[in-house]
Amino acid sequence: MLLLGASSPPVALHRILADWQTGASAWCVLALLLGAAGAYGLGVRRLRQRERTWWRWRSASFLAGLLVVELAVASGLASYSGSEFSLHVLQLLILIDLAPTLLALGAPISLLIESSPPTLRRSAGRLLSARASAALTHPAIALGLLVASTYCYFLTPLYRLSISHPDLRGLVEVEFFLVGCLYWWLAVGRDRLPHVLSDPGRLLFLGVTIPPGAFLGIDLLNQLRPIAPRHSVADTHIGGALLWGFADLYTLLVLGLVFVRWMRDEDRRQLQGDSARDTIEAAERIVAEAARNLTPPGDAV
Repeated sequence: MLLLGASSPPVALHRILADWQTGASAWCVLALLLGAAGAYGLGVRRLRQRERTWWRWRSASFLAGLLVVELAVASGLASYSGSEFSLHVLQLLILIDLAPTLLALGAPISLLIESSPPTLRRSAGRLLSARASAALTHPAIALGLLVASTYCYFLTPLYRLSISHPDLRGLVEVEFFLVGCLYWWLAVGRDRLPHVLSDPGRLLFLGVTIPPGAFLGIDLLNQLRPIAPRHSVADTHIGGALLWGFADLYTLLVLGLVFVRWMRDEDRRQLQGDSARDTIEAAERIVAEAARNLTPPGDAV
């Protein structure tokens, strides 16, 4: 994010692993992530003090999402975002897909509402029920912003402009991350948003995202010139392959997981329904038996 300014030497694995950013913006990002982790941990602690359960896998998912954001914007990967197109694409895919998915599965909005004092809880409820929130979280808006963001960035002069303007590139990365959060909260999140999709609706929502991503990746794969003068055609093609292959395979993977979760929830509801019917039938038998026992012998038919 706002972390890069100088062009980088040829890609070296040791630099990706060890060359962490140390600028002021890198420390600001780290402070925000640590603050989010601390707030989340405080919420979990408050629930436990009230003897309420919060699933550990949710906490692990949210913390993993924060870690992925840090890796994307402050590790050695970030040092190449201005010079290597394919690595910049990988960084953006992490910010728009992987990190938001993990954060959404952590259900931080639900945690905030459940662990907050009544005043803050009411404020959060009013914010979620506002017209702006309802409009922003509409599936069509979220999907449109996702597609428009990627197409406008890669198929217009905006990308070439961002190469020489690190601050603009940082703003684009922030926008990609926020749009990704909006999309994946609807696709996989457990928080109660103004628009909550059913599991079949989530499958459709995920499915319609695949063709636009494939078309964009294929378009870059078919380019005969590099996307920018400082890049090679091969680097452009690798970036296109990532946009086509990685993004679509990731969406298909999540789609499969949503389907499995849907089937599991259906089985659970079926079991609960069977249990409820068994309970009702047992109660009816008990009532009928009690009625027979209370009926005088002379009144029996």
